[in-house]
Amino acid sequence: MRYLFVLSILFTTYVYGQDAPNAANATSGVGNAAAEAKFGAVPVNFYTGMPNVSVPIYNYGSAGSGLSWPVSLEYFSGGIRVGESPGSVGLGWNFNATGAITRTVRGMPDDLPTNGFLYSSAVIADVNTYGNQYATDSMDAQQDVFQFNFKGRSGQFLIGKNKQIVQIPNTKINISYQVSSVDNSSIVSFRVVTEDGTIYDFATEETTKLTGSNFTFGYSGKSYGSSWWLTDVIAPFGTDTIRFNYTSTTINAGQSSAQVTYHDDANHLPLWHTSDASATIQSWQLSSIAFPAQKSLQVVYSLQYGNEISKIK
Repeated sequence: MRYLFVLSILFTTYVYGQDAPNAANATSGVGNAAAEAKFGAVPVNFYTGMPNVSVPIYNYGSAGSGLSWPVSLEYFSGGIRVGESPGSVGLGWNFNATGAITRTVRGMPDDLPTNGFLYSSAVIADVNTYGNQYATDSMDAQQDVFQFNFKGRSGQFLIGKNKQIVQIPNTKINISYQVSSVDNSSIVSFRVVTEDGTIYDFATEETTKLTGSNFTFGYSGKSYGSSWWLTDVIAPFGTDTIRFNYTSTTINAGQSSAQVTYHDDANHLPLWHTSDASATIQSWQLSSIAFPAQKSLQVVYSLQYGNEISKIK
């Protein structure tokens, strides 16, 4: 007697769309900030097929306030991108000891005074007349994408012209931001409040300045906030606080995007450009974590390779 076995396999396909490859869209941080963003962009779970590689280092917990904080090394098994720069613990690895909110610019930085998406007039639909300005990021028609990653939580959000934050996907956490008292527009910090009332303040700002070499864009030479590092975790009712301390560091990196296409306002013909820019990033390295009850964790960096961690104590 013969038996016929039929094996049915269900394939699930994930499709990711690409945004317009302008100079800014290729810039979403380097080093530690890029590692934080990558872990937040693609959550590791059974549906992605990627293993969760994590090495625990330290775990703080307080029975009184309920405040806790894990420290670990994690590896992103989704592959390494061409030109990707390593973080403080090597390529593909992330020192998961803090948290960050990172920004991927679309068009221009949204909080740029006057011309950013949050403060500019309504998007003009006349592409024939204003196509050149849209293509060179002199007019902002797109919202930036913000990503958060802290203590196992990750997600994305946008900020609308009404200054309201829209989360992707929507959650029950509350996200707010503060702007500079100098120009009353630039974002300087974020506050996240989780369902249990715990407060996460992201007030250590990383800034990026792009300078174009062969292509003009509307914010060349202007610094903007590209990441905001976690500074404080405050327990409900303010009974305990975990504080994160950083030391400053400067990163110089080159950015090169693919060709971009737009239509000339006179002849309606496609024009091609390759955008190259140099980026100066005023970044931060975690130096210590101060826990309640005078407990602390110190991070020591290599004297020879400044941004590499040599010891954790």
